[in-house]
Amino acid sequence: MRIYSILATLLLVKGIGSGYADDTELFVTHRPANAQANVLFIMDTSGSMGTGVGSTTRMEVAKAAAIEFVQNARDVNVSLMSFNSDQGGQIDFASESVATGRANAINVINNYSAVGFTPLSETCLLYTSPS
Repeated sequence: MRIYSILATLLLVKGIGSGYADDTELFVTHRPANAQANVLFIMDTSGSMGTGVGSTTRMEVAKAAAIEFVQNARDVNVSLMSFNSDQGGQIDFASESVATGRANAINVINNYSAVGFTPLSETCLLYTSPS
Protein backbone atom coordinates (compact mmCIF):
# COMPACT_ATOMS: atom_id res chain seq x y z
CA MET A 1 0.00 0.00 0.00
CA ARG A 2 2.90 2.35 0.79
CA ILE A 3 4.29 1.94 -2.74
CA TYR A 4 0.97 3.21 -4.17
CA SER A 5 1.15 6.29 -1.93
CA ILE A 6 4.70 7.00 -3.06
CA LEU A 7 3.79 6.47 -6.72
CA ALA A 8 0.74 8.74 -6.47
CA THR A 9 2.83 11.45 -4.82
CA LEU A 10 5.50 11.23 -7.52
CA LEU A 11 2.88 11.42 -10.28
CA LEU A 12 1.22 14.40 -8.64
CA VAL A 13 4.55 16.25 -8.22
CA LYS A 14 5.52 15.49 -11.82
CA GLY A 15 2.12 16.69 -13.03
CA ILE A 16 2.38 19.92 -11.08
CA GLY A 17 5.91 20.50 -12.32
CA SER A 18 5.02 20.06 -15.98
CA GLY A 19 1.77 22.02 -15.99
CA TYR A 20 1.26 24.94 -18.33
CA ALA A 21 -1.32 27.66 -17.85
CA ASP A 22 -2.22 31.04 -19.17
CA ASP A 23 -3.42 33.23 -16.33
CA THR A 24 -3.57 36.36 -18.46
CA GLU A 25 -7.30 36.85 -18.03
CA LEU A 26 -6.84 36.90 -14.25
CA PHE A 27 -4.55 39.92 -14.35
CA VAL A 28 -5.75 42.15 -17.17
CA THR A 29 -7.97 45.13 -16.51
CA HIS A 30 -9.44 45.22 -20.00
CA ARG A 31 -10.51 42.15 -21.95
CA PRO A 32 -10.37 42.46 -25.74
CA ALA A 33 -13.85 42.78 -27.25
CA ASN A 34 -13.64 39.47 -29.16
CA ALA A 35 -12.11 37.39 -26.31
CA GLN A 36 -14.24 34.65 -24.76
CA ALA A 37 -13.80 32.96 -21.40
CA ASN A 38 -12.83 29.27 -21.41
CA VAL A 39 -14.93 26.88 -19.31
CA LEU A 40 -13.74 23.30 -18.76
CA PHE A 41 -16.00 20.69 -17.20
CA ILE A 42 -14.16 17.64 -15.82
CA MET A 43 -16.92 15.09 -15.25
CA ASP A 44 -16.48 12.22 -12.81
CA THR A 45 -17.98 9.26 -14.69
CA SER A 46 -16.87 6.66 -12.16
CA GLY A 47 -19.26 4.18 -10.57
CA SER A 48 -19.76 6.30 -7.45
CA MET A 49 -21.66 8.79 -9.57
CA GLY A 50 -24.42 6.17 -9.81
CA THR A 51 -25.10 6.65 -6.08
CA GLY A 52 -28.63 7.76 -5.32
CA VAL A 53 -29.45 11.32 -4.34
CA GLY A 54 -33.12 11.43 -3.41
CA SER A 55 -35.00 10.10 -6.40
CA THR A 56 -32.06 10.56 -8.82
CA THR A 57 -28.30 9.90 -8.97
CA ARG A 58 -25.18 12.02 -8.59
CA MET A 59 -24.59 11.57 -12.32
CA GLU A 60 -28.02 12.87 -13.26
CA VAL A 61 -27.57 15.89 -10.98
CA ALA A 62 -24.13 16.67 -12.50
CA LYS A 63 -25.43 16.21 -16.06
CA ALA A 64 -28.43 18.46 -15.41
CA ALA A 65 -26.19 21.21 -13.99
CA ALA A 66 -23.73 21.00 -16.91
CA ILE A 67 -26.55 21.00 -19.49
CA GLU A 68 -28.22 23.98 -17.82
CA PHE A 69 -24.95 25.90 -17.98
CA VAL A 70 -24.33 25.03 -21.64
CA GLN A 71 -27.91 25.91 -22.61
CA ASN A 72 -27.75 29.33 -20.96
CA ALA A 73 -24.11 30.32 -21.52
CA ARG A 74 -23.18 33.14 -23.87
CA ASP A 75 -19.80 34.28 -25.19
CA VAL A 76 -17.72 31.42 -23.73
CA ASN A 77 -15.74 28.48 -25.08
CA VAL A 78 -16.69 25.17 -23.52
CA SER A 79 -14.68 21.93 -23.18
CA LEU A 80 -15.60 18.56 -21.64
CA MET A 81 -13.35 15.94 -20.04
CA SER A 82 -14.29 12.81 -18.13
CA PHE A 83 -12.58 10.19 -16.03
CA ASN A 84 -13.24 6.64 -14.85
CA SER A 85 -11.19 3.45 -14.51
CA ASP A 86 -12.36 1.97 -17.83
CA GLN A 87 -11.38 4.92 -20.02
CA GLY A 88 -9.01 6.88 -17.75
CA GLY A 89 -8.99 10.61 -18.27
CA GLN A 90 -10.03 11.78 -21.69
CA ILE A 91 -11.04 14.86 -23.62
CA ASP A 92 -14.59 14.31 -24.87
CA PHE A 93 -15.31 17.70 -26.41
CA ALA A 94 -12.50 20.03 -27.45
CA SER A 95 -12.83 23.75 -26.74
CA GLU A 96 -15.41 25.37 -28.98
CA SER A 97 -17.59 28.45 -28.77
CA VAL A 98 -20.85 27.58 -27.05
CA ALA A 99 -22.62 29.45 -29.86
CA THR A 100 -21.53 26.84 -32.42
CA GLY A 101 -20.95 23.79 -30.22
CA ARG A 102 -23.94 23.89 -27.87
CA ALA A 103 -25.84 20.91 -29.35
CA ASN A 104 -22.73 18.71 -29.61
CA ALA A 105 -21.65 19.54 -26.05
CA ILE A 106 -25.11 18.66 -24.71
CA ASN A 107 -25.04 15.39 -26.67
CA VAL A 108 -21.68 14.47 -25.08
CA ILE A 109 -23.01 15.29 -21.59
CA ASN A 110 -26.17 13.22 -22.18
CA ASN A 111 -24.02 10.20 -23.09
CA TYR A 112 -22.08 10.16 -19.81
CA SER A 113 -22.74 7.17 -17.55
CA ALA A 114 -21.34 5.98 -14.21
CA VAL A 115 -18.88 3.04 -14.49
CA GLY A 116 -15.65 1.85 -12.86
CA PHE A 117 -13.62 3.58 -10.15
CA THR A 118 -11.85 6.96 -9.97
CA PRO A 119 -8.40 7.56 -11.59
CA LEU A 120 -8.26 11.24 -10.62
CA SER A 121 -4.48 11.73 -10.81
CA GLU A 122 -4.36 10.34 -14.38
CA THR A 123 -6.95 12.88 -15.47
CA CYS A 124 -5.04 15.76 -13.86
CA LEU A 125 -1.87 14.67 -15.66
CA LEU A 126 -3.69 14.53 -18.99
CA TYR A 127 -5.05 18.05 -18.51
CA THR A 128 -1.67 19.52 -17.52
CA SER A 129 0.34 17.80 -20.27
CA PRO A 130 1.49 20.10 -23.06
CA SER A 131 -0.07 19.41 -26.46
